[in-house]
Amino acid sequence: MPRPRRPSSKRPSKPRYGICAEEEAQQTARHLTVMNKNAQLELAGYNKHRDLPYYDKIEFDDKGYLVPPPGDHRLSDALVFLVVGQNVVAARNRHGK
Repeated sequence: MPRPRRPSSKRPSKPRYGICAEEEAQQTARHLTVMNKNAQLELAGYNKHRDLPYYDKIEFDDKGYLVPPPGDHRLSDALVFLVVGQNVVAARNRHGK
C-alpha cells in the first residue's frame, strides 16, 4: 500500500465548494433551476396531437448528393447527422481559401 502524501503547505486551508466562488455557484444553480422549470412547463404544454410522422429514408440523387428530407417530418438520427454534416462541409468549402 502506498504511503500517504505529505501536505504541500502548513497553512490552514479555507473550505472550498468546487472551482467557483460561492455566489457564482449559487447564480449558476439558480439559472439551471429556472431553465429546468421552464423546459418542464414547455414540454407539459406541448400538444400531443401535433406529433409529426417519422422519416428515415436516406436518398441520394444521381450526382451523389443527399436529397433533402421533407420539412414536416421527424428525422432519424442518421439523417440528422447527414444533413448537418452536408451543411458543415458546404460551409467549409464556401469559406475555404
